[in-house]
Amino acid sequence: MIEAQVRYVMSCLRLMRRRRETVMEVRESSQQGFAAEIRNRLRGTVWESGGCRSWYLDPRTGESPALWPGSVVAYQWRTRAVSSKDYEFGETLNSGGVSTSPETSPNRTKSR
Repeated sequence: MIEAQVRYVMSCLRLMRRRRETVMEVRESSQQGFAAEIRNRLRGTVWESGGCRSWYLDPRTGESPALWPGSVVAYQWRTRAVSSKDYEFGETLNSGGVSTSPETSPNRTKSR
């Protein structure tokens, strides 16, 4: 799994470089759709039914957000390519994060 995750992240970085972008953020609709799919697929599994008490379960919700409800091969297939339609690109984070534009970068030295 970790190899597939690293490949996906590297694909994201290559996409950002090709597009000359400094920020890539998951669209809210994409995140919500993915989370709903995972919740639906986990429903009725041993992890979320029958009184399972696992460290995977979130004690507040009873859900297991850290689990992939499929095989490693299915995960590799799912993460084989980045879809730019699932992301927003720009110079600042939409969620109120710190600007990454060169003018406001904390590491930028001012020229006089």
